[in-house]
Amino acid sequence: MEKKAKTKEAEVQAMPVENNEDMPMSAEAAAEVAEVETAAEGTDAVNEEEPVQESADMAGDMTDAEQEEEAAPAEEAAAPAPQRRQRRPRQRMSQDEMVSESANYMGDYYHVVKADVAYKEELDRIKAIIAHNREVSRTGEGEYQFMVAMMTANDEVRENNDPNNLRAVRVYAVQVLPNGRGFGTLRLVFTGEDFTAYSNIVRDEDESDSEILRRQRRYTNHAPMSKFQCVPVEISYPDPDENGNVGLPSVICSRAFAMEKQQDRFFFGDEPLAKVGAHGPAYIMSADSNGVRVEFMGIETRITRGQLTSRHLVTDASESYKPGMAIDVAIRELEVDKENRTIKIRLSGVLREIQLGLVKNVRDIDLTTKPHEVAQVVVVTERHYIVRLLSWGIIGIIAKENVNPKVPLSVRDNVWMEITGVNEKYNRVIGNCFKI
Repeated sequence: MEKKAKTKEAEVQAMPVENNEDMPMSAEAAAEVAEVETAAEGTDAVNEEEPVQESADMAGDMTDAEQEEEAAPAEEAAAPAPQRRQRRPRQRMSQDEMVSESANYMGDYYHVVKADVAYKEELDRIKAIIAHNREVSRTGEGEYQFMVAMMTANDEVRENNDPNNLRAVRVYAVQVLPNGRGFGTLRLVFTGEDFTAYSNIVRDEDESDSEILRRQRRYTNHAPMSKFQCVPVEISYPDPDENGNVGLPSVICSRAFAMEKQQDRFFFGDEPLAKVGAHGPAYIMSADSNGVRVEFMGIETRITRGQLTSRHLVTDASESYKPGMAIDVAIRELEVDKENRTIKIRLSGVLREIQLGLVKNVRDIDLTTKPHEVAQVVVVTERHYIVRLLSWGIIGIIAKENVNPKVPLSVRDNVWMEITGVNEKYNRVIGNCFKI
């Protein structure tokens, strides 16, 4: 009996420790598109991100039970004890990764299908947010609570239905639910002035209120399905109908307030998180042929199509970039004036691709060695061949008169390209080629 009890005690004490691992974050590559550029100029410097530092937690020493079992004679063991599994190395985020995670305040992509929350339940939750934020504003204690919304439509409010007397622009949105599966049931309402407060709609001295409102309307016409952060301010109930029934209320919200709080966090605080080279998701508000307008770290700015990617050719940004999408970008240039609360910023998907090692940095090319690379024609223009260097993953530009032999090339033709120059701003190369 004593022998069996001793064996049972050893088995209990030598139970394996469960594996406790942290899953590392993964970064998405920038969208696979590109733009035609016939000039190879620009010398904007790019900043490469320091490699992520990793640290690992080493497994501890053996327990007393394991040491006792190892010293015991083999014939006394009733059965082999389970072996202890070592913990996997735990990966720790770098400072840049933590900034990027903070910039992802919208969350991941949402698949919006249908309403799946009862409006009374949602209304109670929004009332609680409003009450909480008022308490934070009154006492200065705690953190403001925000919602994520998706723009659906907009409308013009006219005085007495007069087509020439535009009074206001209202933007309508729905709340994106935390589970990402559907719309909220209450309509969120924003004034045009609040929604475009940081959209660089500058008023001229001779512009009337109606002209400003029409510019806000033109801007919001391109923004449906865009995703943004907001804060609920007030719940507005419609007037009762002839039977005394009151319809669903609307929620008056502010996008500008939410953006200001993010600006304080990333740019104007005592320890601002934003710096040149910092990266994070930029949320597309609107897109046209020449580029996209995005919200990034609480500001709204524009990214030209040449800075979206260096891996492919973007001739029309609106074909591949849509409102509501998030693209991974890095800060290329940054100037912050805290006293006047102004920010000058340039974002770049090209720089982010270089940071991730997805493409070669043209600054590392030594032109004195007359480098050659295999490339494939992707676009033929009137005066140039646009090629993609297969091993470097970047775009090259070759004038038609620089092709040997003097024969026309077609899309998907392979060439042996001699690099004679680089464009650091767009991370591209120019040169001559021989048809393979």
